[in-house]
Amino acid sequence: PYTPAFTGVQKRTGRELGLNCHPKAEITLLPSVSAFVGADIVAGIGSVKPSEQYNRYLFLDLGTNGELALVTPETIWCCATAAGPAFEGANIFCGMGGVNGAISQFSSKGYRVIGDEKPLGLCGSGLVDAVAHVVEKGLADSSGLLENEFEIVARDQSASGNSIVITQADIREVQLAKSAVASGINIMLKQANLGFEDLDALFLAGGFGNYLNVESAMKIGLIPVPMKDKVISLGNSAGTGALLSLRCESFETTVLNEILRRTKHV
Repeated sequence: PYTPAFTGVQKRTGRELGLNCHPKAEITLLPSVSAFVGADIVAGIGSVKPSEQYNRYLFLDLGTNGELALVTPETIWCCATAAGPAFEGANIFCGMGGVNGAISQFSSKGYRVIGDEKPLGLCGSGLVDAVAHVVEKGLADSSGLLENEFEIVARDQSASGNSIVITQADIREVQLAKSAVASGINIMLKQANLGFEDLDALFLAGGFGNYLNVESAMKIGLIPVPMKDKVISLGNSAGTGALLSLRCESFETTVLNEILRRTKHV
């Protein structure tokens, strides 16, 4: 059921796709690698400017699918990991998307809420911070066992009138998600016969990566500790790749084709 209908470049019109634009506008869908390593990853890798400083690097786009790439001069190893929707706030007791009212940062000093509103719940980055705090304070043991719910916001301070908490089930969701990503990284390194010491950078792509606290991610094992001083957030690299495709004729025919030629899907 996971065979994609197509992976190559598609050209369609506004009318064919039912878009609210000129009916004869040409819409280009950039190429994909596989069903779950899509055009967003190909465009994102293409948006990274070639540099002698970054010869070998990890490229991570963390969401429901943790789409990962290990880029080397010879080969681009890539895979998709079933991270589940925990990083997007789903299946979390007080989880929500990264919208107004979501706690996006948390520490022992307090929290930050998107939109500076009363807190309503936790988005992915706030969740990672909260779980890292629980682990650091010894409230959960090394297996992830949480004796009691951890309260982040009291009910009288939340927008919903309910306490915002971390539950045992939340810890398990985060463990599954982070384990999938960590496994994907380790498998690609094994395929390439490389170690973390051989890598020049770890690029975090996408909205979640942009807000993720790297120290918290390392405390729970989501991001490998040896990459501590090599993490760079790229933001919406898929959007950057789309803009490059519009502005540069050779981006699609040269840059992306070269990426596809070097790519090996694990």
